[in-house]
Amino acid sequence: MHTAVKKRKKLYTVEEFLAIDVRHIELINGEIVPLHGYMDMSLFDADGSGNVLFGTIVSSASGEHQHILVNLLVQLDKNLKGSGIEFIQNVTVRLNKTEVRKNKLHVFEPDIVVISDKSIIDEDGQPSIDGIPSIIVEIVDADNASHDTVYKLNHYYHAGVPEYWIVLPEDKAVLQYVVNKDEQYDLNILTGDQSIVFLNDKSIRLAEIFADAD
Repeated sequence: MHTAVKKRKKLYTVEEFLAIDVRHIELINGEIVPLHGYMDMSLFDADGSGNVLFGTIVSSASGEHQHILVNLLVQLDKNLKGSGIEFIQNVTVRLNKTEVRKNKLHVFEPDIVVISDKSIIDEDGQPSIDGIPSIIVEIVDADNASHDTVYKLNHYYHAGVPEYWIVLPEDKAVLQYVVNKDEQYDLNILTGDQSIVFLNDKSIRLAEIFADAD
């Protein structure tokens, strides 16, 4: 009787992951996870090297996702111009260096990060974030909703991210999580003609986020 032996997935170090020349993927517990749609994982590690041999992501974010992303970038630019606060889209983020020492291998690629402390921006080669952004924004896709609404929510909270926006295109709503004085997340569920208020005196109307996004 022969027992099938299941091949173990390759676990990547942070350094190996950052050397891969493919965007819209994240490193979760050492495993590569595509952000949108699906990816043919046979493209990875076919020769045991851990390198991408050919091809790229099979599918990417929807047109609606991209439209909402552009709307958000425009509104952030209007709000933050001249403030010294930066925002960056689709940049790799390492939230906590101590995680690497504990063998917790995570590298995220949020849709948008807002950064008050520019010292966490690593400009060596491809820009990346090595620390805690002021705000992280994720636009949810139906095929990986739990990744943003459960896994990342939990991870961002425990890493100390002070504010996390989850944008829900289907509901035209935003879940705004903000750390309170007890270091717990307060949840604001924003819909209709409401606005996201952030960084004390900045605001974006939901109508501006979801404009022409259907």
